[in-house]
Amino acid sequence: VTAMSSVANGGKLMKPYIVKSISDKDGNIMSSKEPTVVRQVISAETSKTMCSILEGVVSEGGGKNAYVKGYRVAGKTGTSEKQPRGSGEYVSSFLGFAPADDPQIVVLVILDTPKGTDYYGSMVAAPVVGNIIEDTLRYMGVERQYTEEEMRDAEVLMPDVTGKTQEE
Repeated sequence: VTAMSSVANGGKLMKPYIVKSISDKDGNIMSSKEPTVVRQVISAETSKTMCSILEGVVSEGGGKNAYVKGYRVAGKTGTSEKQPRGSGEYVSSFLGFAPADDPQIVVLVILDTPKGTDYYGSMVAAPVVGNIIEDTLRYMGVERQYTEEEMRDAEVLMPDVTGKTQEE
């Protein structure tokens, strides 16, 4: 998560924290944390390139199941076979961030020995990440920005069928 956050943050490694602030019962902030840059770990140019590649994984590649209409999602799938080889057991993962053009959250889902016939990260972990991203960004009030294609797909005209019979 820290590595992916560095890619999303223009190559800056940020000091991680779990709690942003602590408030009392009246809503007064008792203590808070501010974002702190530890160091530059990759160049801003490399970060921009990586963000584009990772967004392509979701928009055009194996991470399509993490796609969320109205949000630009970037991420990477992962699937590894557990030892001993041939055991039929896998670890599946998906690591993503969104919105890709203004990152707000990073989500990692790891499934140890997923059940069923699908075990690839793209099939079992990516949809979970997509759902978490959608719910979290909606909760945070991050406005969706639909592409023209998404808007075309959303336009459905329903004729007025009031007073018509089933055959009509």
